[in-house]
Amino acid sequence: MKKEAIQWIMGPGKGIPSRAEKHFGALNWDVSASSFRKWWKNREKILGDSGSKKRISGGGRKPFLEDSEEKLLVVVIQERAKKDRVTRKWIAKTAQHMFQRSDASFKASENWVTKFIRRNGLTLKRSYVTYEPQTPIEQQQKAVPSANVPSTVSAQTTVPTIAVSVATNETSCLL
Repeated sequence: MKKEAIQWIMGPGKGIPSRAEKHFGALNWDVSASSFRKWWKNREKILGDSGSKKRISGGGRKPFLEDSEEKLLVVVIQERAKKDRVTRKWIAKTAQHMFQRSDASFKASENWVTKFIRRNGLTLKRSYVTYEPQTPIEQQQKAVPSANVPSTVSAQTTVPTIAVSVATNETSCLL
């Protein structure tokens, strides 16, 4: 959409972005003239980004305590590596303790914790190992058939197996 508008402004629009509002309004685009001007101003970035991106990279507000958040992320990763339980409440308490030196007004709210988890790609899931015994029918299906096997090759026999699968319980740690 943005690239199409920029191409039109370069061509028939003769480099004047305000003309695009009338043209694209006739095509039922609900875009203001200020948006076209902003796109025209940032045209190098928009045209330079890949076609699948909807936003310019590097945009948006930076985290307030970026260095401290990186330290908190390292602590969270270390705790998870030690197989210790990491909950939303634990992240909030640890953040409050770590950031009180940097900024006394910082509050580790539920909203902040949610955004911290999303920014850093964390998940608070627990893994459980479950045992699933196989039925005799499943064991027979896995057996190698002995028909049409040359006499020099011995047929393999089936050995009872135990299937172990790992399932996640998404709601167990989300407080």
